[in-house]
Amino acid sequence: MAPDPDTQPIDDDSLQFADDDDTPAPSAEPWKILIVDDDREIHAVTRIALRNFSFEGRSLHLMSAYSAREARQLIAEHPDTAMILLDVVMEEEDAGLRVVRFLRDEQNNHMTRIVLRTGQPGQAPEHDVIVNYDINDYKSKTELSRQRLFTTVVASLRSFRDLRGIADARAQLELALQAQRTLSAAAQRFVPHDLLRILNKQSITDVQLGENADRVMAIMFSDIRGFSGLAERMSPQENFDFVNEYFGRIGPVIRLHRGFILKYMGDGMMAAFPGGAGEALRAGVDVLQSLAVYNEERSSAGLAPIQIGIGVHVGLMRLGIVGEADRIQGDAISDEVNLAARVEGLTKDFNVPFLVTDAALRALTDGSRFRTRALANTQVRGKAKPIAIHECFEADPPDQRALKQRTQPLFEQALARYLAGDLWEAGHLFEQVRAENPQDAAVAYYLRRSAEQLGRGATAVS
Repeated sequence: MAPDPDTQPIDDDSLQFADDDDTPAPSAEPWKILIVDDDREIHAVTRIALRNFSFEGRSLHLMSAYSAREARQLIAEHPDTAMILLDVVMEEEDAGLRVVRFLRDEQNNHMTRIVLRTGQPGQAPEHDVIVNYDINDYKSKTELSRQRLFTTVVASLRSFRDLRGIADARAQLELALQAQRTLSAAAQRFVPHDLLRILNKQSITDVQLGENADRVMAIMFSDIRGFSGLAERMSPQENFDFVNEYFGRIGPVIRLHRGFILKYMGDGMMAAFPGGAGEALRAGVDVLQSLAVYNEERSSAGLAPIQIGIGVHVGLMRLGIVGEADRIQGDAISDEVNLAARVEGLTKDFNVPFLVTDAALRALTDGSRFRTRALANTQVRGKAKPIAIHECFEADPPDQRALKQRTQPLFEQALARYLAGDLWEAGHLFEQVRAENPQDAAVAYYLRRSAEQLGRGATAVS
């Protein structure tokens, strides 16, 4: 005898009708099916028809809603519902269709299978409903025999299972992709993606030891002046904190100007600028301006300011992967790279922060953007001719910038006499520059060099 439907609660815990042979019910989590109809007899008949139902070892958990309002509540509480057997005409003529809108649009649930079954087909014509509403089947209540109901439920559960499988696979794929993105981002901290692009590689996993490519680009070297003395006054942890804080200031500036740091070397670094000299020089200026702000913060904290040297050169660079099978890193290797390193080293000799080669200035499309002055012709190992070096004083304090610009013609005249070997005349002209700008470190360098050579009895530069 069937249970009295009037005694069943709205959210019934799946009436399970036991088999005569006492076969134990499947232990897997049951499929949730929501019956939505204002006719209680429909609920009872449906439960009877589906008793002892099992699909893929899982029984049914049948839930009952007698109105659209109750249906919406149960849908919200059970988003994992596999199937809804939905009446159309309940408290309102389109109550069931509103439930469809609620599930698909408001709950954004496109997995739950909806079988619309109606006793009044004229109120919801099949063609219109199928076209305008996201339902999965349309049945007249009179045509749903026990066997057809069984077939409909199996087909709906199978579809729901497949959709869930696709969604789970998509979620797993997204997790894998996220892990790959995380790994790629982590790898980029060791081998920059810009270098991979130059090597025509998509991922660090594609890179092989020894792969390299030639590019004409700007290379920048930079390091901290007097770092050894600073390090001696700090603990090992303080050393790491200091260096990392410093690099944390200049790294973003390099990237802002489309450069990338190839490698760190203690307190120094090497950066590449595929975009050319203009971006490298602008980055150097901004690095020095950022350093000025950092030094103000250090001064406020009672710490001594720091000084750095920057050297920039443009030429044919060979970039690639160096190391050994179990440890690789990006690097740039060529005579032009060595020259850039040498130029940075000259900042110590001249006691100026920023030097660039003549090749870098010639590579600029608009050299007037940066205030520079000729500073030296230096012989570099591997180069047959001396290399012309220029000071970029764009980032100097405003007063120094103005003084260097005003004395630039006289300074370069003095430099020309010095390079021509006329030490007396060069010294006389450098003294005039120093009279106007006593803080000009390059002038002090040349006066010292002239005095040293004249003291040895020289009358010309050897």
